[in-house]
Amino acid sequence: MKFKVITVCYNTAIFIEHLYLSVQKTIGFPFDFIVIDNGSDEVNLSIIANMNKKYKIETWMREQDDIWAPSRHHGEAIDYAISKMEDDDYVIHIDCDCIILMHNWGSLIAHLLKEYDHVSCVRPVIKHLDTGPWFTAFQVKKIRNHNITFMPKIDDEGKDIKCESRYDVGSDLIRMGDNWKKIESIKNRKKYGNIWTIDGTILMAHMGKASHGRGGNFMRWRKYIQNKMGVKYGRY
Repeated sequence: MKFKVITVCYNTAIFIEHLYLSVQKTIGFPFDFIVIDNGSDEVNLSIIANMNKKYKIETWMREQDDIWAPSRHHGEAIDYAISKMEDDDYVIHIDCDCIILMHNWGSLIAHLLKEYDHVSCVRPVIKHLDTGPWFTAFQVKKIRNHNITFMPKIDDEGKDIKCESRYDVGSDLIRMGDNWKKIESIKNRKKYGNIWTIDGTILMAHMGKASHGRGGNFMRWRKYIQNKMGVKYGRY
Protein backbone atom coordinates (compact mmCIF):
# COMPACT_ATOMS: atom_id res chain seq x y z
CA MET A 1 0.00 0.00 0.00
CA LYS A 2 1.19 3.52 -0.81
CA PHE A 3 -0.28 6.47 1.06
CA LYS A 4 -0.83 9.95 -0.26
CA VAL A 5 0.05 12.24 2.63
CA ILE A 6 -1.57 15.66 2.26
CA THR A 7 -1.18 18.85 4.27
CA VAL A 8 -2.87 22.25 3.92
CA CYS A 9 -0.80 25.44 3.98
CA TYR A 10 -1.84 29.06 4.36
CA ASN A 11 1.30 31.04 5.21
CA THR A 12 2.52 28.15 7.38
CA ALA A 13 5.19 26.79 5.05
CA ILE A 14 7.86 27.01 7.75
CA PHE A 15 6.32 23.92 9.41
CA ILE A 16 6.16 21.71 6.34
CA GLU A 17 9.76 20.51 6.39
CA HIS A 18 9.31 19.40 10.01
CA LEU A 19 6.31 17.34 9.01
CA TYR A 20 7.79 15.93 5.80
CA LEU A 21 11.03 14.78 7.42
CA SER A 22 9.24 13.19 10.38
CA VAL A 23 6.93 11.28 8.01
CA GLN A 24 9.85 10.24 5.79
CA LYS A 25 11.80 8.86 8.74
CA THR A 26 8.93 6.99 10.40
CA ILE A 27 6.26 5.82 7.94
CA GLY A 28 8.13 2.69 6.88
CA PHE A 29 7.26 2.53 3.17
CA PRO A 30 6.99 4.78 0.07
CA PHE A 31 4.51 7.65 0.07
CA ASP A 32 3.51 10.68 -1.98
CA PHE A 33 3.58 14.03 -0.18
CA ILE A 34 1.21 16.73 -1.41
CA VAL A 35 0.90 20.32 -0.17
CA ILE A 36 -2.44 22.03 -0.84
CA ASP A 37 -1.65 25.73 -0.72
CA ASN A 38 -4.58 27.98 0.18
CA GLY A 39 -3.24 31.21 -1.31
CA SER A 40 -0.05 31.85 0.67
CA ASP A 41 2.10 34.96 0.21
CA GLU A 42 5.27 35.07 -1.89
CA VAL A 43 7.59 34.35 1.04
CA ASN A 44 5.76 31.12 1.88
CA LEU A 45 5.45 30.11 -1.76
CA SER A 46 9.21 30.51 -2.11
CA ILE A 47 9.77 28.17 0.84
CA ILE A 48 7.42 25.61 -0.69
CA ALA A 49 9.10 25.91 -4.11
CA ASN A 50 12.51 25.19 -2.56
CA MET A 51 11.13 22.15 -0.75
CA ASN A 52 9.54 20.92 -3.97
CA LYS A 53 12.99 20.88 -5.57
CA LYS A 54 14.77 19.36 -2.60
CA TYR A 55 12.27 16.63 -1.73
CA LYS A 56 10.23 16.32 -4.97
CA ILE A 57 6.93 16.92 -3.21
CA GLU A 58 3.82 18.03 -5.09
CA THR A 59 1.96 21.32 -4.60
CA TRP A 60 -1.66 21.89 -5.57
CA MET A 61 -2.69 25.53 -5.65
CA ARG A 62 -6.06 27.03 -4.74
CA GLU A 63 -7.33 30.41 -3.48
CA GLN A 64 -9.39 31.46 -0.50
CA ASP A 65 -12.21 33.96 -0.92
CA ASP A 66 -12.18 35.05 2.73
CA ILE A 67 -9.08 34.91 4.93
CA TRP A 68 -11.23 35.24 8.06
CA ALA A 69 -12.74 31.78 7.69
CA PRO A 70 -9.69 29.56 8.24
CA SER A 71 -11.50 26.42 9.38
CA ARG A 72 -13.87 26.55 6.40
CA HIS A 73 -11.05 27.00 3.92
CA HIS A 74 -9.01 24.27 5.55
CA GLY A 75 -11.96 21.91 5.11
CA GLU A 76 -12.47 23.08 1.53
CA ALA A 77 -8.83 22.31 0.77
CA ILE A 78 -9.12 18.75 2.09
CA ASP A 79 -12.34 18.19 0.13
CA TYR A 80 -10.61 19.61 -2.96
CA ALA A 81 -7.73 17.17 -2.56
CA ILE A 82 -10.13 14.24 -2.17
CA SER A 83 -11.94 15.30 -5.36
CA LYS A 84 -8.68 14.79 -7.30
CA MET A 85 -8.01 11.31 -5.87
CA GLU A 86 -8.94 7.89 -7.19
CA ASP A 87 -11.42 5.72 -5.26
CA ASP A 88 -8.75 3.20 -4.33
CA ASP A 89 -6.32 5.81 -2.99
CA TYR A 90 -5.42 5.75 0.68
CA VAL A 91 -4.99 9.25 2.06
CA ILE A 92 -3.62 10.69 5.28
CA HIS A 93 -4.27 14.33 6.04
CA ILE A 94 -1.87 15.75 8.63
CA ASP A 95 -1.79 19.36 9.82
CA CYS A 96 1.52 20.94 8.85
CA ASP A 97 2.34 21.81 12.49
CA CYS A 98 2.48 18.13 13.49
CA ILE A 99 5.49 15.90 14.09
CA ILE A 100 5.17 12.12 13.62
CA LEU A 101 7.01 10.17 16.32
CA MET A 102 5.95 6.49 15.98
CA HIS A 103 8.27 4.29 13.91
CA ASN A 104 6.57 2.18 11.22
CA TRP A 105 3.23 3.79 11.96
CA GLY A 106 2.26 3.43 8.30
CA SER A 107 1.92 -0.35 8.68
CA LEU A 108 -0.45 0.09 11.63
CA ILE A 109 -2.66 2.58 9.79
CA ALA A 110 -2.65 0.42 6.64
CA HIS A 111 -3.62 -2.63 8.68
CA LEU A 112 -6.53 -0.82 10.32
CA LEU A 113 -7.90 0.53 7.06
CA LYS A 114 -7.30 -2.48 4.82
CA GLU A 115 -7.92 -5.45 7.08
CA TYR A 116 -10.98 -4.26 9.00
CA ASP A 117 -14.02 -3.41 6.91
CA HIS A 118 -15.70 -1.64 9.84
CA VAL A 119 -12.86 0.90 10.09
CA SER A 120 -13.54 3.69 7.60
CA CYS A 121 -11.31 6.31 9.16
CA VAL A 122 -8.53 6.79 11.71
CA ARG A 123 -8.93 10.14 13.45
CA PRO A 124 -8.46 12.11 16.70
CA VAL A 125 -10.97 11.87 19.54
CA ILE A 126 -10.92 13.39 23.04
CA LYS A 127 -13.36 11.57 25.34
CA HIS A 128 -15.72 10.98 22.41
CA LEU A 129 -15.67 14.66 21.44
CA ASP A 130 -15.32 15.25 17.72
CA THR A 131 -12.06 17.02 17.00
CA GLY A 132 -10.31 18.59 14.07
CA PRO A 133 -8.86 16.41 11.30
CA TRP A 134 -5.22 17.14 12.13
CA PHE A 135 -4.42 13.44 11.55
CA THR A 136 -7.07 11.65 9.54
CA ALA A 137 -6.46 8.50 7.48
CA PHE A 138 -9.00 6.99 5.12
CA GLN A 139 -9.65 5.27 1.81
CA VAL A 140 -11.19 7.71 -0.64
CA LYS A 141 -14.06 5.48 -1.77
CA LYS A 142 -15.31 5.07 1.80
CA ILE A 143 -15.39 8.83 2.29
CA ARG A 144 -17.24 9.24 -1.02
CA ASN A 145 -19.69 6.42 -0.37
CA HIS A 146 -20.87 8.15 2.80
CA ASN A 147 -20.70 11.70 1.39
CA ILE A 148 -18.27 12.77 4.10
CA THR A 149 -17.12 16.39 4.05
CA PHE A 150 -14.34 18.04 6.03
CA MET A 151 -16.15 21.37 6.16
CA PRO A 152 -16.71 22.77 9.67
CA LYS A 153 -20.15 23.51 11.03
CA ILE A 154 -21.43 27.09 11.04
CA ASP A 155 -23.36 29.12 13.60
CA ASP A 156 -26.99 30.27 13.37
CA GLU A 157 -25.95 33.27 11.28
CA GLY A 158 -24.15 31.11 8.76
CA LYS A 159 -20.67 32.09 9.94
CA ASP A 160 -17.68 29.81 10.31
CA ILE A 161 -17.43 29.14 14.04
CA LYS A 162 -13.67 28.59 13.68
CA CYS A 163 -13.75 25.71 16.14
CA GLU A 164 -11.85 22.65 15.00
CA SER A 165 -13.69 20.44 17.51
CA ARG A 166 -16.84 20.69 15.40
CA TYR A 167 -15.84 19.16 12.08
CA ASP A 168 -18.73 17.45 10.30
CA VAL A 169 -16.49 14.51 9.49
CA GLY A 170 -16.76 13.51 13.16
CA SER A 171 -20.53 13.48 13.41
CA ASP A 172 -20.86 11.88 9.98
CA LEU A 173 -18.60 9.02 10.96
CA ILE A 174 -20.35 8.48 14.28
CA ARG A 175 -23.69 8.37 12.48
CA MET A 176 -22.25 5.67 10.24
CA GLY A 177 -21.62 3.61 13.36
CA ASP A 178 -18.58 2.65 15.39
CA ASN A 179 -16.35 2.50 12.35
CA TRP A 180 -13.42 4.70 13.27
CA LYS A 181 -10.24 4.05 15.18
CA LYS A 182 -9.42 6.55 17.91
CA ILE A 183 -6.31 8.63 18.28
CA GLU A 184 -6.38 10.01 21.82
CA SER A 185 -4.61 12.86 23.58
CA ILE A 186 -2.90 11.88 26.81
CA LYS A 187 -0.98 15.05 27.63
CA ASN A 188 -1.07 18.75 26.96
CA ARG A 189 2.43 20.09 27.41
CA LYS A 190 3.16 23.75 26.88
CA LYS A 191 6.72 22.75 26.10
CA TYR A 192 5.97 20.27 23.32
CA GLY A 193 2.32 20.82 22.34
CA ASN A 194 -0.38 18.15 22.41
CA ILE A 195 0.87 14.56 22.46
CA TRP A 196 -1.38 12.05 20.69
CA THR A 197 -1.41 8.26 21.06
CA ILE A 198 -2.93 5.31 19.25
CA ASP A 199 -3.38 2.01 21.08
CA GLY A 200 -1.39 3.46 23.96
CA THR A 201 1.69 4.32 21.89
CA ILE A 202 2.74 7.89 21.12
CA LEU A 203 1.95 8.67 17.49
CA MET A 204 2.64 12.38 17.11
CA ALA A 205 2.93 15.84 18.59
CA HIS A 206 0.75 18.73 17.47
CA MET A 207 2.63 21.98 18.01
CA GLY A 208 -0.35 24.29 17.61
CA LYS A 209 -0.55 28.07 17.52
CA ALA A 210 1.99 28.50 20.33
CA SER A 211 4.71 27.46 17.91
CA HIS A 212 3.98 30.05 15.22
CA GLY A 213 6.75 32.52 14.50
CA ARG A 214 9.51 30.01 15.34
CA GLY A 215 8.36 29.78 18.95
CA GLY A 216 9.60 27.36 21.60
CA ASN A 217 7.74 24.29 20.35
CA PHE A 218 9.01 24.86 16.82
CA MET A 219 12.67 25.02 17.82
CA ARG A 220 12.42 22.11 20.28
CA TRP A 221 10.99 19.82 17.61
CA ARG A 222 13.48 21.05 15.02
CA LYS A 223 16.26 20.05 17.37
CA TYR A 224 14.58 16.70 18.05
CA ILE A 225 14.35 15.86 14.34
CA GLN A 226 17.96 16.86 13.76
CA ASN A 227 19.39 14.96 16.73
CA LYS A 228 17.07 11.95 17.09
CA MET A 229 16.15 11.33 13.46
CA GLY A 230 19.52 12.28 11.99
CA VAL A 231 18.35 14.68 9.32
CA LYS A 232 19.65 18.01 8.11
CA TYR A 233 17.48 20.98 7.25
CA GLY A 234 17.75 23.20 4.24
CA ARG A 235 18.05 26.96 4.64
CA TYR A 236 15.24 29.02 3.22
